Amino acid sequence: MNQFLLVEASPAHNLDVRELVMKILNEEYALDLQLAELPDLVDVHHSYRGQASGNFWVAIEDGSVRGCIGVMQLGRGDFELRRMYVEAGARGRGLAQQLLNVALGWSAARGVQSIYLETHHRWQAAHHIYEKNGFRPVRREDLPAEFPVVRIADGFYRLQLARGSSTDPGKSA
Repeated sequence: MNQFLLVEASPAHNLDVRELVMKILNEEYALDLQLAELPDLVDVHHSYRGQASGNFWVAIEDGSVRGCIGVMQLGRGDFELRRMYVEAGARGRGLAQQLLNVALGWSAARGVQSIYLETHHRWQAAHHIYEKNGFRPVRREDLPAEFPVVRIADGFYRLQLARGSSTDPGKSA
């Protein structure tokens, strides 16, 4: 069994990430999403690591991107967990948990207070991993005002990490 190498995304990963996410959404789930509806995928590195106070990771195996995950600041101490996707051939090997561990560890180290995410009712395996890691369902109206809801989203979760941290989660340690 090959090991995955988890690394912070670079500009060289932009196309691979975009292709992975769009393939899963549109081919596996037939959700018919357009790139214009997911503007962070146009330039993943810039969206998460360049202009925003967030980060994005890719999982590499045999020179190819097999999975990804990102966190993006919403405001105050709130962040959004975004783009947790694992290629079909890499599933069932613990990669989703590895990706989530990296994102949650990065967030906790920076004093992030809450992490929100959106999901779709067909992604039951993702719901299981979120709940196993302490995420709890929330109503759409309980999301931060800055939360960018994608039209296919029909479920939302929140994980409380820290309470009233005095650090600015947007600043690197």
